[in-house]
Amino acid sequence: CHSLCDPMLGCSGPEADNCERCVYARLHLHGPCVEACPEGSFLDVNSRLCEMCTEPCLKCRGPDTASECSSCIAGFLLIPELGSCQRQCPQRYYTATHQKVCIRCVNHCKSCPESPDRCLACNDGFESLQDGSVCSAHCQGNEFRNSLLQCSGCDQSCSGCFGPSAAECVECAAGYVSQVNECRRNCSSGFHLDTDSASCLR
Repeated sequence: CHSLCDPMLGCSGPEADNCERCVYARLHLHGPCVEACPEGSFLDVNSRLCEMCTEPCLKCRGPDTASECSSCIAGFLLIPELGSCQRQCPQRYYTATHQKVCIRCVNHCKSCPESPDRCLACNDGFESLQDGSVCSAHCQGNEFRNSLLQCSGCDQSCSGCFGPSAAECVECAAGYVSQVNECRRNCSSGFHLDTDSASCLR
């Protein structure tokens, strides 16, 4: 028997289409045994037959065109992480025309028509930084944007800040006074409180 025939069940002749059952797969119901299903088809694990991919899939891992495509016919673009083929890339994806794929935009990016890491518009609640190439969370009043472009809380002595320490307050929180650009509970020795400005003066 041919090497692609299941040795337990034998064959009716020496060719790959004389097998009673195939080791790997059969090309079609009465076709020859094959080592792998050809391009444009997939192995149905139950019947052990090579079944044709459904358009718009060109290559596929199974019959579901919404999740099992691995490449697409002409005029369609592959979304690799979804395994689906679309006529155009959805929002939050970049169209890589030469590779015929849709590439997800960087985090928090709503639109990236030039490249996946260059944002044209940010998701709601995020704002554009660095000439539009980065989207960062819109920080609240008592937060600042850290070096990772994430929002971090201000020091408790601050009411608005540009960094994490009491010396980086925009203004002092209620119950705190300003002394030489730092917010503190009380004026230190050598300073007196000016109640009009809530600041410590020499």
